[in-house]
Amino acid sequence: MKIHPSRTVFVSVVAFLFALLALASTTLSVAATTKSNEPDFAKIDAFVTAEMQTTHIPGLALGIVHGNQIMHLQGFGVADPTGRAITQQTPFIVGSVSKSFTALAIMQLVEAGKIELDAPVQRYLPWFRLADPAASTRITVRHLLYQTSGIPASADLKEFINGTGNETLEQLVRGLNAVALDRPVGTTHEYANTNYSVLGLIVQTVSGESYGTYIQQHIFTPLQMQHSFASQQEAKQDGLAQGYRWWFGIPTPTDLPYYRAFLPAGFLISSAEDMSHYLIMQMNGGRYGSTTILSPKGIATMHTTGAVLDAAGGGYAMGWVYVPPQESGVGGPLLYHNGETTGNFHSEMFILPTAQWGIILLTNVGDSKVGKGIQDHIVGGVINLLMGHEPPDAGLRASTLYPIVDGILVLISVLVLWSALRLPRWSKKFGQRRHRLVRLGFRLTWELILPLALLIGLSIAGSGSNVSWSLLLFNVPDLGWWLIVTLSILLITGIIRAVLSFRILRRKHAGTRIQAPSPSASLSLK
Repeated sequence: MKIHPSRTVFVSVVAFLFALLALASTTLSVAATTKSNEPDFAKIDAFVTAEMQTTHIPGLALGIVHGNQIMHLQGFGVADPTGRAITQQTPFIVGSVSKSFTALAIMQLVEAGKIELDAPVQRYLPWFRLADPAASTRITVRHLLYQTSGIPASADLKEFINGTGNETLEQLVRGLNAVALDRPVGTTHEYANTNYSVLGLIVQTVSGESYGTYIQQHIFTPLQMQHSFASQQEAKQDGLAQGYRWWFGIPTPTDLPYYRAFLPAGFLISSAEDMSHYLIMQMNGGRYGSTTILSPKGIATMHTTGAVLDAAGGGYAMGWVYVPPQESGVGGPLLYHNGETTGNFHSEMFILPTAQWGIILLTNVGDSKVGKGIQDHIVGGVINLLMGHEPPDAGLRASTLYPIVDGILVLISVLVLWSALRLPRWSKKFGQRRHRLVRLGFRLTWELILPLALLIGLSIAGSGSNVSWSLLLFNVPDLGWWLIVTLSILLITGIIRAVLSFRILRRKHAGTRIQAPSPSASLSLK
């Protein structure tokens, strides 16, 4: 059987074309499958943008890494009132995310043979003292890392409220000699920033370098974190974002003290891009690119729970919080730490070890005290979208709660002012009313006794108290100042009302005595 050459060529060409089509079809199918399995970063950006608009967050930076690769970097919103855009290089104060840097520095010095985790703090700071000298000798470096030293959180508040921000690390730590422990050393966890300030001073003392210089040279530089700083002034020259604070639900540009004494606990500065480098190092056994700054064993030690936080197995590690698989909702364990400055910056840092995802979220406004968890909900939505799920329902949002709270405050303010403005009219009718003394008693209790008790009582309460004017003005300045103004108006109104009522009653009593007939006059009329 003969086969025509031209037909053979034709059949061969057709067969080749069909093979190409089949291969292309297979390739497209595989590509489509791969693409469908990849996160939809455009959807993530749209979600973040929508949440920012709803919650009125001024600026936000997001970084997402997978394995040893940066997958997504994006800036949203504005860095300051001029409208300067947030970028992936914009520096933010990262708050308590700083603690993991301090823990990393300690572990570097441990591996260098300069620090022992179970050595007492007094080996490195011989003068270290708390109110209890015996307990002071038992506090170790490990206790500080896991925050089981017994140092109370109130030690932080005292410094934040009374400090100027210019105190040094050593001044802060030396000032702990009057602080009483609120639990036995090494027993249970209590989150206190002071623990990490002491660790920062240990890094400074053992290394022979300032804490900021050590972090810059041994962490920032080798990880190519070019927009990260241990100095606010240097960060401002690089475009540090303006911090905002919530005032009645409106983010307002606010400059707050930069507490140098709490630099190791909450005032390092970094960008989304730089923090992505940091996450890659944490997720890859201390290695970023060709640089290793800590051994895999050291990183594993940092991520291992050392203080129990709940019965399910959650715990505090070294500058990280460990969430067990049964509570994480991501099909595996979770490592995270968030950060909040004194109200004008917030950060969220997450690692999903099983899925090999890392997320950093930075905002230039603190968490809302009315609708808490604004940033937490955003990063939770990002994690769900990465895992192929829809973001969870946010529930009652701050954007809903604030108008309700503001409405209540406005109503109370109107009632207080109305009561003050009606004093002249009230005084004219006061003497004519029945049961006037009972009504007056109720009014003066509300306008005089209550505000006087609150103004004096909260002034007497110290900064260590759960409720005091200093604490209110520190945490919720909008509500604190509103209370002071409102109570002052009430008190002034009460004082004026008391004076007016006293004069009216005295005049009325005097008039009654003048008009009363004498017994002799009555007899003479008969």
